[in-house]
Amino acid sequence: MFQCSRCGVLHADTSKLVADHTIPHRGRPELFWDLTNLTCMCSDCHDTIKQREDQAEPIGVWD
Repeated sequence: MFQCSRCGVLHADTSKLVADHTIPHRGRPELFWDLTNLTCMCSDCHDTIKQREDQAEPIGVWD
């Protein structure tokens, strides 16, 4: 069983889960490949709440 870091729901079916970047990588390979920057999130939370949050930030690479 895996738990969504956002809503806390437990999922046995891993096809309903996404490895999400806690800090959006925005094209930076050091954040993209950093395993400590990943969290388990259900696809419902990732595809709605998290995407809205990420899209609210300016587009592009920044420090």
